[in-house]
This record gives sequence, structure tokens and C-alpha cells, in this order.
Amino acid sequence: MYVAEDDIWKTWNFLAEDFKINRAYQAAIKNKVINPKTNKPYTEMDIPNRLDIMKMATQNVREMLPNYAYVSELVQASRRSPLGNFVSWPAEIIRTSTNISMTAKREMKDPVMKRIGYERGIGF
Repeated sequence: MYVAEDDIWKTWNFLAEDFKINRAYQAAIKNKVINPKTNKPYTEMDIPNRLDIMKMATQNVREMLPNYAYVSELVQASRRSPLGNFVSWPAEIIRTSTNISMTAKREMKDPVMKRIGYERGIGF
């Protein structure tokens, strides 16, 4: 049940991230946001394709949702101690918190992802 619940939340977050990224690029075209690479407004040709947007969403979910498979070997070894999983949770919170704040900061600098970055930063 725990794994199934974890998968449901990861799927939900993937769908939400995918929607937000796609919405951001569509809004950039609609609002004629200037592409810093070309100094011209974004067009359909400038935005990533659906697969690339899904990959971006997947990467965000991997970086920002706790997953004990990503803890360091030291933490994995300490899970065998009497402390058990109590070591893994704080390690994952530190990892995901760092990733969330770094991603928000990076997105705030991107003209397309600026809104997402501010929402993520305020939510964090």
C-alpha cells in the first residue's frame, strides 16, 4: 500500500508539472515573451516538443519528491542500524529541499518559467 500510494503521488506530481511547463510555454507564445537566445518573441518552433516537456516534468519529480533510492550509500548503510529509516527521511528532506530551492531560483531567471519559479519559491 505504501509503494502504491507513493506511485500515485508521483504520477499526480508528474501530471501537474507537465501541465505547468506546457502552460508556461503556451503563455510565452501568447504573450510574445522575448526568447533570450534569438531576441525575438517565442514561436511554436522555439518551444520544446511534448516528449521534452515530459522529460522536464519527470526530472522535476525525481529531484523534488522524496525517494529513498536516492539517498547516499552512507545513509543506506545506516538504515541497517537500530535507527533504521529515521536516518533516511531527514536525508531526503535535505536533498529535496535543496533541489526545490535551486530549481525555483533557476526558474525565476527564465522568462518562460518565471511564474512557476515564483510559485515554487513561495510554496517552499
